[in-house]
Amino acid sequence: MPAGGILIGWALSDLLVKVLTGVFGPRPASPAVPGAHLGPTALAALIAVPAAALNGIRRARAAWPSS
Repeated sequence: MPAGGILIGWALSDLLVKVLTGVFGPRPASPAVPGAHLGPTALAALIAVPAAALNGIRRARAAWPSS
C-alpha cells in the first residue's frame, strides 16, 4: 500500500507544479525533495506509532476486568 501513497504524492506534486507555473515564474526542472524535513518526520512517525500502539494496549489491559 505505501506504493499507492507514493504514486498519489508524486501525481499531486506534479499537478501542483503545473498549476503554479504561471504564478511563480518559470517551471522548475523538477520538484524539490525537502530531505531536511523528511528525516525528522519519518523519525517522529517511527517513534509515535509504536508509542501509540503500546499506550492503547496498556489502556485496554487496564480497562479489562481482571479475574
